[in-house]
Amino acid sequence: MRQFNPGYRFLYPPIYATNHSPRVHRSRPVNPSASKKHVSTRRSTPPERRRVFGSPGRHNRARGSDGECVSDTLVSFLDAHSAGIWPQAWVLTEVFLTERLPQVSGTSTVVHPYHHRHGRQRDQNRRADGHAARASAASPATAVGGHCRHQGRGVRRLQQDPERPGDQHQHERDANRVRHVDGRRDRDADQQRWRQVHRRVLMAGEPGERHREEQPGRCGELRGQGEIGEIGLVDFHRDPDLESDHSVEVRAVKINRLEAILVEVPLRQPVTGVHGRTTLQRSVLAHVVADDGREGWGNVDPTPGYSKISADGVQATVGRLAPRVVGMDAFNVQRLLARMDEDAAAESEAKAAVEMAVLDLQGRALGVPVHTLLGGVVRDEVGLNAWIGAVAPAQAAREATAWLGRGFRTAKIKVAGATDEGIERVAAVRAAVGDRLALRVDFNESLTLAESAPFIRRLEPYALTLVEQPIPRDDIAGLAAIRRAISIPLMADESVTGPGSLVEIIRREAADIVKLKVMKQGGLLRTRAMLECAAAAGLRVVIGHGFGLTLSTLAEAAVAATSTAVLDGCEAVGPLKMAGDVVTDPVRLDAGRLRLSSSPGLGATVDLDALKRYRVA
Repeated sequence: MRQFNPGYRFLYPPIYATNHSPRVHRSRPVNPSASKKHVSTRRSTPPERRRVFGSPGRHNRARGSDGECVSDTLVSFLDAHSAGIWPQAWVLTEVFLTERLPQVSGTSTVVHPYHHRHGRQRDQNRRADGHAARASAASPATAVGGHCRHQGRGVRRLQQDPERPGDQHQHERDANRVRHVDGRRDRDADQQRWRQVHRRVLMAGEPGERHREEQPGRCGELRGQGEIGEIGLVDFHRDPDLESDHSVEVRAVKINRLEAILVEVPLRQPVTGVHGRTTLQRSVLAHVVADDGREGWGNVDPTPGYSKISADGVQATVGRLAPRVVGMDAFNVQRLLARMDEDAAAESEAKAAVEMAVLDLQGRALGVPVHTLLGGVVRDEVGLNAWIGAVAPAQAAREATAWLGRGFRTAKIKVAGATDEGIERVAAVRAAVGDRLALRVDFNESLTLAESAPFIRRLEPYALTLVEQPIPRDDIAGLAAIRRAISIPLMADESVTGPGSLVEIIRREAADIVKLKVMKQGGLLRTRAMLECAAAAGLRVVIGHGFGLTLSTLAEAAVAATSTAVLDGCEAVGPLKMAGDVVTDPVRLDAGRLRLSSSPGLGATVDLDALKRYRVA
């Protein structure tokens, strides 16, 4: 378990001065266009201090992420304090901590607010005492007595007053020298006692690893970063007053409990697909609780006939995985997935539910949405695809018109088998909506290899954007043959299981488009990896899981927003078909678009009352 002791109350970094930085010196004006490359600290930095921090030289230079040369000349907190430019030094140091240090060294550091406030107040009091002492001097000239432009060259001579005797001038000069020497001695002793600089590098390692001591004037080495100059290190001031009182413990967030909850949510009205008629949705929720009380929720919605495993099977698998993942670090998802992979019988649906819950927990803990954990988004909202079942042609036309009126611009039509009714259904929809709605046809593996190409060619007059999975999922070679025989883009869905199947589809050129699902691919991270693989091969991607609850819908929308390779028309309109949900505020999809939320995690709160109402005992 790593310990960070903020008894090092000030992050005492060298302040970077780039070629474009303004000069920092009380006696000189700020000049951003100055021709010299470095900030001058020679007059304000004692020689012994310069030996500690290193002298200017090309061997100390480093480069930022923008390629800009970072000066090796350093301005320290002590220099800034003694030169009377504390506010400027603090601002520059904050810029250094938030921008320059991560660019050069790849490290980040945290200041405990108590130490920042306590240290600043004490130094303000100390400066006030010094100002009061100097203000009580006999004349303004005698108040110089500290660091100034002429420090190290003797004491500034007093203006001669012809009305005062010469010995009085001499006495004042002698007294001023004494004050100056005593002040220097007191400051040096104070600096040595209170401001001992310990060069340390905060190493990112296993629990139990502490800060490593670095030798002054030596180049530090960050793990995985190679060697950097001493300006890339972080300096800390040790404060004996605070060292033993306010230590901050950095530790992993452990998974304390994992449970699977089976729910049944009724549909608003029955729907008919290739695999039959459905009146309710059976879904599985994964609930993860950390040792500090934080929680996360995940959700998958297996479809009978499409999914190889039922919702009951997913629930049983998550329960079997629970002992494996309890006690693991909730922020190490890759290790979590590897642990679940050790169970060879664990289905992707169960892994997806657990991973989704863990990512939701991470987002809640960090205060960021899940799509930020995925690397950010390329669009702020996701277009949705309407769903028209295997119904009579007239009903299909009415449904298409209703979807269009809601604001949808793309729709899928289910077609079961190579029948004339399927052709008539597509024709009726096209006649009802004209060219205002892009149409897709999904066969759900209901055709044979021999009848696929001739039947699909009969659909060419209706300007389809794609046809989906005409033959059984295992026949990738057959998909390739169909693709070569038709002009409509072909999308593979059920055939895309793991990364190996995607590579085989790419190798055989068996599809123009692939459909990915968080549930089918085993989680958000693995879906993202396969998305990038497909995009690299020049394939377009459709994201969607058909029918599902709000949690899984938000998860797939987050994935869909992360890549330009994803086609508009995410197939995730389940919440519109549901008569209820398990969250307090079900996602609204009425306008045909889903705007991403900035709320932490998935952005939804589970309704415990609704959960109790729909839970299957």
